Amino acid sequence: MNMMSVKILPLLAILLFFIPIANACFVSSELSVEVEDVPPLKPLKTETIDANITFTWGFGAIFLFPLNIYIEIKDVPDWIYITPSESSFSIAPEKIFEGFFGGEKSRTIPITLTPHKEVEAYVDSSFKIHVYTNGSFLIKGSEDEKSVSIRQDFQDKGVIASLSPSTIKLKEGESKRCYLNLTNACNGDITVNFEVENITDNWKISFSPQQVIIPSSYSGDNEKTVTVTFQGKGSEEGILRIKYFPTANPDWGEKEITVPLILKSTEKGGAGGLVAVVAFIIFLIIIAFLWKKKKS
Repeated sequence: MNMMSVKILPLLAILLFFIPIANACFVSSELSVEVEDVPPLKPLKTETIDANITFTWGFGAIFLFPLNIYIEIKDVPDWIYITPSESSFSIAPEKIFEGFFGGEKSRTIPITLTPHKEVEAYVDSSFKIHVYTNGSFLIKGSEDEKSVSIRQDFQDKGVIASLSPSTIKLKEGESKRCYLNLTNACNGDITVNFEVENITDNWKISFSPQQVIIPSSYSGDNEKTVTVTFQGKGSEEGILRIKYFPTANPDWGEKEITVPLILKSTEKGGAGGLVAVVAFIIFLIIIAFLWKKKKS
């Protein structure tokens, strides 16, 4: 037996030993990806999340060459840009027999999310993160895919309000209906409530309805009209507070706008009015009498 045979035989023995262990030179492997929850996103503001990628392999592997892991972003909604910090990375051996009894390696990949246009608030969308490896001489390929939920945050662009008429005039004891026109300029449905300030008990003011939900322009007609009924006496000036919050997320907080209230009432016509009517009739009778006398 020559020197070459002496060197080859031990290598063949080792290879034959590994083949049954590694299932014909293919060691099982598994990829997994975990992604943290994404907070509600604001248009044109970049948010970064982490994707934690873990690769595990079974008994019998010898890392002779680096193993490539690939990252893909799929099914991205048209209102957002999503970019991983790198599209692939390598798992390289530190020792020749590293991981022969199985093991795992992990990597954290930052992913940036930038909404480039506004959409309806709190409506769930999603994208997918696909990670895979084609394997190597000894290790089988594997893959994993994770769906990630995303949504846009509420954008407060205000409420436009107008009271018609702006000055409320009526007679004491009577009531008057006016109309409060509201337009929702935000990107989500809002719930609206009403409060009156600096008006005494001499006046009664009611709203129908007392609470109203106004859709955004993304979900429906963003204009509503509320009937406001006034009844009282005297002249007063106060404030109508219009308070609103996103219907889908009351914890977001409450905002408000104000509308000035100018209330005026006059006394009902009584004896004075009757006297005026009688005086007018008498005046007509005198005119008729003088005209007849002049004619004769």
